[in-house]
Amino acid sequence: MRLVPFTDDYRAFDDPAVQQQRNDLLTQLAEQSRFLAEDISDERINDRWVQRLIRNLERYCLECARTTQPNPGVLMELGSRLRDAWLADECSRLPTDLTTDLERLIDAHTDLARLYMGGALARMEGISNVRLPDVATPDMIVEIIERTSASINDGVLAPLIDAGAEDKAVLNDMARHLRELNEERDASADARRIAGYDRKIREEGTMAAQTLIGLVLASGKTARDGLELFANIKTLFPSEFQDLLDQLFTIFDA
Repeated sequence: MRLVPFTDDYRAFDDPAVQQQRNDLLTQLAEQSRFLAEDISDERINDRWVQRLIRNLERYCLECARTTQPNPGVLMELGSRLRDAWLADECSRLPTDLTTDLERLIDAHTDLARLYMGGALARMEGISNVRLPDVATPDMIVEIIERTSASINDGVLAPLIDAGAEDKAVLNDMARHLRELNEERDASADARRIAGYDRKIREEGTMAAQTLIGLVLASGKTARDGLELFANIKTLFPSEFQDLLDQLFTIFDA
């Protein structure tokens, strides 16, 4: 399997129904980001961090409002900046109602990200429905992605899973970013920020798990191959992870 860049993936896997959903969300997000940028500007907050947030909102609005299709990679990057702003301590400089509006915008952006990611996973039936079990803690999510990624690089999974250099780089980056998010979460004492980190770790962990399962399925020529690869993955983890992994990999239960 080779992971497809967002822009290529967008052309290859789009369909009219998904396109309409995306267009509706893009229209909604363009309005939300424009209104929020205007509302924050009206507060006349003389602060460089706030001004940078306004610029990112304006850029996000412009990308969403393109008459041609927006660049998904740019959208995801700008959305990530807005989420980081919402998690930052500096966000307390905004009035509470505007912080809430920023959170709602991020929720809608997450829906958009799922639609784009869903296109890449449409090749393999069922992957886009994979979700991390509720029992998965942030520590467990990070551990699953880190251990599996390391094993695909040069461990027991290396000769079994068909992962190219680009695939490994993507998984390594996902693992690294999840680790950084979890460390930031552990360093925070603010309940709102911790909840935000929990949600972001779960969302990004889900995408990493979907990517991993896609590689497993693409590497196995038969259902039995997939089951054997799954069994090898389970050997990487202690007993307390086994039930969680069984729930995560229910796609192999058929």
